[in-house]
Amino acid sequence: MATMEPVHSASFLPCTAIATLFARQDAVELAWSIVEPALQNPVPTLPCDSGSWGPGAADRLVADVGGWQGSE
Repeated sequence: MATMEPVHSASFLPCTAIATLFARQDAVELAWSIVEPALQNPVPTLPCDSGSWGPGAADRLVADVGGWQGSE
């Protein structure tokens, strides 16, 4: 089998029925319906030190279920 240049390979793939490499339009629209609200209304982030496991609020959030696993 001859090797194709990348641009030829990319344009040929849809013709070969390798559907698993491409997202269906309904799947893309569903993903955007989930992501877009978060992009339009971002929540404020909390500062934390570099190398830490996150802000203190994260520790308090999981304290009653045993805290973070492996954070020591």
